[in-house]
Amino acid sequence: MSTDLEEALAECMRPHGEGAVDVAALRTTAVARGRSAKRLRTTVAVSGLAVLTAATLGIVPVLRGGDGASVAGPGGRILTLPPADAPGAAAAPQTVGTDPTVFHFDVDVTTLTANGAMWSTRDGVESVRMWSSEFDHFDYEYQLTRDKSKLEILPRAEPAEDQPADTQAVTVNGRPGTARFWPEIKSVNKVPDVPTWTVDWQPADGLFARLQLFTTDVGVAVAAAEQMLLDRSQRCVGPMRLVDPATPVTVVSCFVDFGHIFPWTVSEVMVETADGVRYRVGVGHYGLLDDQQFIPNQLVAGRPAMLTRYEGRTDRPNDVNVWVPITNGITLTVSGGYRDSEVTPVPTTDAEILAIAGAVRIGPNFSRPHTWPTVMG
Repeated sequence: MSTDLEEALAECMRPHGEGAVDVAALRTTAVARGRSAKRLRTTVAVSGLAVLTAATLGIVPVLRGGDGASVAGPGGRILTLPPADAPGAAAAPQTVGTDPTVFHFDVDVTTLTANGAMWSTRDGVESVRMWSSEFDHFDYEYQLTRDKSKLEILPRAEPAEDQPADTQAVTVNGRPGTARFWPEIKSVNKVPDVPTWTVDWQPADGLFARLQLFTTDVGVAVAAAEQMLLDRSQRCVGPMRLVDPATPVTVVSCFVDFGHIFPWTVSEVMVETADGVRYRVGVGHYGLLDDQQFIPNQLVAGRPAMLTRYEGRTDRPNDVNVWVPITNGITLTVSGGYRDSEVTPVPTTDAEILAIAGAVRIGPNFSRPHTWPTVMG
């Protein structure tokens, strides 16, 4: 006798919903295929997220125009975010960092050698990390906030406080700034290694910006800083929406990755309950962690899903993950619970995390960001 879970899995795999599927053979085959699947690990570093994919490293070309709009520069095309119904940072600096589903700036990539962008809003900081064709390597990172203390310093290089830095005064779009050169902090995967520059400035009163990049020329660093545009706003979007969760939640951070192997790679939010418990919810080209195999043990909105606990592990105590394959390499994943931006784990029941996953609706497509809703907004 087959279980409801096996019947659901069979239904998902039955072409056009017709014909019988041998669920016993399906169970055996699924386990065998899971053991033989190879995953390629990709680090998407906005909140320590590890994205594992089984794709090649080629960048898929993106067409310009329509609701799959992209912009082109020397590095190639990058999908764009849809405009937000909100003023840009120049017109309303007090709004920066207040809405985790809105970016109050953009970057002119027409002169930058970038072909991918990771947009993030988190803890009052709006940022975008852009990279060139090198795999998992950023060339430019822009940050914008109203709180100077929240600007991050070289998150990839992690220099010690006593690392030497050469400092000089610069001007960015007519406003004073400070450039710092870190000769000992170099790109870890460019050949030859390239040292790091940071440029700090106030693009408008009450706002603080930082650009960090790998270059040998302060002029290149300043020119890149001047590509930050404060007259635009954009929506943080994804092909998903939260519908009437049993426990009401609010969005506290948002993340979209364009061009990291795929034209669109993932969209992700952190949601928080009224009592401060947070869950990370994402959809995209995720793969299982730690060379796991997909063995369904739950149903989420009628789809086969796998719930995994990492109890007893010092690096991820009480961490619970739900994996829900959607289609064509796209997976819904929910993890939690956390407090303090994942610093403090919170014991979470199966029912609690499955309720969050079950409230997510996927769609309408995976290729046209300008048609997507605000991510769980």
